[in-house]
This record gives sequence, structure tokens and C-alpha cells, in this order.
Amino acid sequence: MKLIASDVERLTRDDTFRAIIERVRSEQIATFVNSTKDDCHLREEAHSILRALDKIEQVLKSVITDEAIKRKREEGRSK
Repeated sequence: MKLIASDVERLTRDDTFRAIIERVRSEQIATFVNSTKDDCHLREEAHSILRALDKIEQVLKSVITDEAIKRKREEGRSK
């Protein structure tokens, strides 16, 4: 699936989207902080979710960066 940079930019600036990502991140960090030594499964799940959030944000930033590089190259060719 090709992600369109303008859609990704709009999504990453959306306050609701950002609030949801931050809420999920905070909840998972709280799972770590409030877990007991026997909550290994919960910590592993929280870790996986945090890694997934990081990967999602990485992909979104990459789409925006790739588009910016593409535009710069096109501007350079047209001069």
C-alpha cells in the first residue's frame, strides 16, 4: 500500500491521533512501572506494543522524509 505523504502529514498533525498514540504509550509505560515480578507476560506485551508504536511513527516519518527528498530532487532537476 502506497502511503501519500500529504495524508501522512495531516495524520501526524492531527491532535486526536497524537493523543491516542500518547495515551497508548502512557498506558504501556504504566504497565511496566506498576508491574510485579510475576507480571512478565504483561511487560512483554507492553514492550511489544511500545515497539509497534515506535515502528508506526518511524514509517510515518519516513514517508514524509522520502517525499521531501523527492521534491528537492525534482526542484534540482528543474533548475
